Amino acid sequence: MWLVVILVLASLLRLIFLDKIPTSVTGDELTYILTAKSFLLTGKDIGGVITPWQVLLFQSSPLSMPQAELPYFLLMPFLAGGLSLFAVRLPFALLGIILVWLIYQVTKELFDRKTALIAAFFVSISPWLIYINRTAYEMTPALVFYLLGLYVLLKTKGWKILFAFPIFILAFYSYIATKVIFFPFLLIAVAYVYLIKNNKKFGKQYLSLLALSFSFVLIFIGLLQASGTSRLGDILLPNSPAVVEQVDNIRKLSIHSPLSSVFINKFVVYFQTLIIRFVNAFSASYLFLYGDNFFGMWKHGLMYVLDALFLFFGAAILLFKKKSLFYFLIGTILIGFIPQIIHKGTDNFTPHITFIFPFILMLTAYGAVSLADLFSKQQKLILTGIIFVYLLLMANFMQIYFYQYPIQGQSDIAMRELSRYVALAQDGGQKVVVYSKTSNDLLRKHIFYANLYNKDTAVSLRSQLYAKEPYVFNVTFKECSDTFDPAKVTDTIIVSRTCSDLFRNTNHLTIAQLTDGGGIYSIYNDKLCAGFVSSRYISGLQIADFALEKLSKKQLCEKFITLLR
Repeated sequence: MWLVVILVLASLLRLIFLDKIPTSVTGDELTYILTAKSFLLTGKDIGGVITPWQVLLFQSSPLSMPQAELPYFLLMPFLAGGLSLFAVRLPFALLGIILVWLIYQVTKELFDRKTALIAAFFVSISPWLIYINRTAYEMTPALVFYLLGLYVLLKTKGWKILFAFPIFILAFYSYIATKVIFFPFLLIAVAYVYLIKNNKKFGKQYLSLLALSFSFVLIFIGLLQASGTSRLGDILLPNSPAVVEQVDNIRKLSIHSPLSSVFINKFVVYFQTLIIRFVNAFSASYLFLYGDNFFGMWKHGLMYVLDALFLFFGAAILLFKKKSLFYFLIGTILIGFIPQIIHKGTDNFTPHITFIFPFILMLTAYGAVSLADLFSKQQKLILTGIIFVYLLLMANFMQIYFYQYPIQGQSDIAMRELSRYVALAQDGGQKVVVYSKTSNDLLRKHIFYANLYNKDTAVSLRSQLYAKEPYVFNVTFKECSDTFDPAKVTDTIIVSRTCSDLFRNTNHLTIAQLTDGGGIYSIYNDKLCAGFVSSRYISGLQIADFALEKLSKKQLCEKFITLLR
């Protein structure tokens, strides 16, 4: 019964307002979405270059960066009815709910049912997991299939152990960053179930699983080298330009000594860099207080502050009572940091460490249960109190996520407003020209938000997606220009703030950012909002207003379009 309650809670937190929050999609998500839709409609990607079969062979379109392979296939069934924020997020939200169930099952195998229920509860209300489960990013399926593979390892015996192999392959296909931890995680998982769970039985089967998995990794590397498309350049190595440049700078700013070559070389600097990155990735302020640029909450961490107490208490008790399980979970968590530590980027990037959260929350749940066990007579009362406090913390997070993040978070909602304005203008037969420095990006996002990509338009739009001045129906997307005069043209002109300020002093309407009303797009020769009152500032927004694709002309103009004189 309690598991059902937890799953219902997880479902509510992942499905409510899914068509409105987050308020926009990112470029990475959009590549998955449009490519999946194109596979569904034409059998090839949006550039007409590769097929789904080639994707499974780790080939990617030369027109875009390589991405994980499985998300395309997860998205396709949900895009048959058209493009919408709800449709593209639904499969990942559903997988997020399945993840809660998997955490319960895995934790029950590793610990006990009580700890499993608390772990499932913690995962269901986890700030980071709620956040990422409500997007079309690939971290969610990676977590689900890694944990499902682990669950199969924990439950099976004999040759049934090999049932885990195809599941781990799906995990490998799910996310580029976790490819680097695929075999290390398999090694530590197999070592634990072979040595501890099954008392050194089924060695032949476990070796077969490892051999199959290692062979698959070799095939992957061979196919990458053959195709010439990979993201190996994103991995920080001792010979990476960033490391070499850092060594050169240190040497230039140092007085020469006999020990310079010993302590100032690319290997020393490389390992110093890895240590610094590990410490930064495990910093308390990052995990429990602020998060990172990707998370974008600023007023809340990736985890609850109370998690820190139970995490360290649980780890200490587990080390004392079950050393083998302690080493397995800590080893798994350390492996989960590898994608972040070896990535050439310098800042924390939470998607790279998504793998650590389920295992950290298992330890956190064990800490909460262990603390309650110290007071056996009041155990139920203490656990009830812990759950109540966490529900309060969850309510605070949901307040931030649903009522502050849509306005204060980093998002591209201005582009969504622009797309709705253009779509309504098109319906009225108006011609629109949009000037910006990212015309192709704006076109793609407009195609998605306006649901323009279908069987009739897929082939014709292909030539526009990479055109210098792409257009669709009555709207043309052009590069920035100061050669036109808004007073002398009849078309509606929309200018991005990244373009010239030449006409900013001319009376016009504005698509503004929600935080401070600063203009993102300037609208000249408006014909859509004439007759509707446009205020100087955006105010009084409600969650329902973020269903932008359903807003009428009156609602859009009065809610999101501001007047600049």
